[in-house]
Amino acid sequence: MPYATSPVILVEKLARFLDIAQRGLHHLRLEARPRAGARLAEALGARPVAVASDAYHTVWDAEDLVILDGHPSGAAPDRTLVFARSVERLARAVEALAGSPAVAAIACDEITVALRDPGEAPAPASRGLVPVGLDRPEERGALRIERTASGVSLVQERDFGGRVLERRELPPVGDRLAHTRWMLAAEGFRGVLTDRAVNALRARGVLRDPQRAASRARLEELLAPHGVAASEPLFAFEQHAGGLCVSRDHGEHTWLGPALEIEGGVLPRNGLVPIGAFSRGLYFMAADGAILADDGVVERFVFADSWRIFLERFALGHEAPDVIPEWPARHRASLSEDVGEALARALGVPRAPELSDRTQSFWTSDDLVIWSTPAYLEFCVSPCILYADEPAVIEQALAWIQANHPELSIERSEATR
Repeated sequence: MPYATSPVILVEKLARFLDIAQRGLHHLRLEARPRAGARLAEALGARPVAVASDAYHTVWDAEDLVILDGHPSGAAPDRTLVFARSVERLARAVEALAGSPAVAAIACDEITVALRDPGEAPAPASRGLVPVGLDRPEERGALRIERTASGVSLVQERDFGGRVLERRELPPVGDRLAHTRWMLAAEGFRGVLTDRAVNALRARGVLRDPQRAASRARLEELLAPHGVAASEPLFAFEQHAGGLCVSRDHGEHTWLGPALEIEGGVLPRNGLVPIGAFSRGLYFMAADGAILADDGVVERFVFADSWRIFLERFALGHEAPDVIPEWPARHRASLSEDVGEALARALGVPRAPELSDRTQSFWTSDDLVIWSTPAYLEFCVSPCILYADEPAVIEQALAWIQANHPELSIERSEATR
């Protein structure tokens, strides 16, 4: 992409961008769209820097701030960024944007995040100076200034359904941005999934943004050009899990929902509708509600018979075909053959229908879990795995196996030896 109109201006630009960090101005930022640099420069007393400005970037400078039209990366030419040393100066920028067409957002290099239940969310403030929605125009909310005896704070809120979804606050000292999200997904699945799954979702901090879930009408509108009908299982998944988000390593996030996938450019294939992604591929839902995994390497295969079973396993961490569920037990034993059903029958352990389907089976009791693993994990795990908190429970199960299937090899975790 074009970045500078001449080599001389390029060097001047890069020097100015480096100078922002060297002057300690990069810590606090305000970003706005569309460009509003000239308006802000006039209000904040910043001078134009002609030697570093061209058609792609315009720079203004003051002692304690820098204003830049066009993102330094070159990727967002319609943005204006304000780099400032104090929250007070950013607040003046927000005041200058009031009444303009701009939407804006605040940012800070240091962030603390707090996760809360949606039921605890406050009502949104009645007044904001500048709307938010920088990257998603449909997001409702506003940026406002709060003045107290301790100084000036900037508060950015996004709301949905009469409640605040998330709040970002820069306190007067400006040392860090406090990001509170009333988006924990767990309680929203109470009565839909088992208590075990609800508790696991809470423990993992899984979020759900209801604003990212589509209505039935919107889902049908997205599917119509592809000749696919919105089945009841698909709509149920969208209503319950659309906008579900799980954090991954290195700050990555995975969002679930057919509407999000289609809007993002992942289209239905052969009547199958995309509902989400995993680390190496995509999930699709068939018309009967079965969920298939497609990693682009092997032929598409059934991952779960229904969205409820999918989410029950998802809660335990089985969110991808190559990820093993994180069953909360201290001891484990792996068997070389699948004798799960016979062992469960012998020990009186009932099958767990909420976790079991044609691909795999679980039998669970208060002290023992038996897992007949799926074929797609045959290169990762043993055909049958036992889990228990107490070594004696594992030993009892292994005694039956050794008496009835002495040919099996057994690999125990260190704690059960």
